[in-house]
Amino acid sequence: MIFLGLTGGLGAGKSTVAAFFKEWGADVYDADSIAKEIIRSDDTVKDKIRILFGKDIYPSKNDFNKALLAERAFASRENQEMLNTLIHPLVKERIGEIYRAAAKKNPALLVIEASMLFEAGSEDLYDAILVVTAPKSYRVERAMQRGILSREQILFRMSLQMPEKEKIRRANYIIHNDGSIKELKAKAGVLYSKLVETE
Repeated sequence: MIFLGLTGGLGAGKSTVAAFFKEWGADVYDADSIAKEIIRSDDTVKDKIRILFGKDIYPSKNDFNKALLAERAFASRENQEMLNTLIHPLVKERIGEIYRAAAKKNPALLVIEASMLFEAGSEDLYDAILVVTAPKSYRVERAMQRGILSREQILFRMSLQMPEKEKIRRANYIIHNDGSIKELKAKAGVLYSKLVETE
């Protein structure tokens, strides 16, 4: 079993590559979804988030206001670091549990998609790390097409992430997403075959 960490900046296309890998048979998990579940359900985390970011983050017992938390957490680098310090160790712990459970099934490829993989200091968990990268103009355009964030918000969030050059320097594999979706799938397919054959 190859344990692959999959990361990339906002709008780079990492989720699309993760979806291709899943389509081809890999076990794929999303660190952001794991983080959201922790924020939604962990009582200790909920108490700390209420103190750090406001009681109104939790309008009901079983859910939280994702947009409001994101707005406040991404308001500054300090705020983001406070949230990351709280959540990242718990996500890392959960990823370890996923790995141990997967090892019993022994799939050819286990993938964790994690936008903050390096920032969380979790690169040591993986056998290899794939970075999906794209020119900044492409990334901004793709992120804007989602219709959730303004250009200014996208650029600010990008500024909070590790620079692309540093991610590339630390990666074992790199996919340059600078063409069509068909070209991206072809590049992902070549790497998937290589990883599965290596295993």
